[in-house]
Parts: sequence; C-alpha cells; structure tokens
Amino acid sequence: MTDAVLVIAAVAGVGCCAWGAHLVYEPAGWITAGVLLLVGAVLGARRAS
Repeated sequence: MTDAVLVIAAVAGVGCCAWGAHLVYEPAGWITAGVLLLVGAVLGARRAS
C-alpha cells in the first residue's frame, strides 16, 4: 500500500470511530469498522517500512 492509501485508511478509521461515538443506535458497528481500518493502516505501514 502507498502512503496515501495508509493516510486515507487512518483518517477514515478515526472518522468512523468519531461518528460511532456520536451515535445513540448502532455505534458499535462504526467503531469496529474504524478500529479495523486503523489496524489495517498500522499493519500496512509496518510492512511498507
């Protein structure tokens, strides 16, 4: 993955977590998606380095 993709994934992960935190209903799905995106970005960055 390129740096741009990793940055986008990280930003999207944070955004999903933040969005989920504001929801009253079904926040867990958004937070889970955000965490998965962040983990993917971190793992991708480690592989790239």
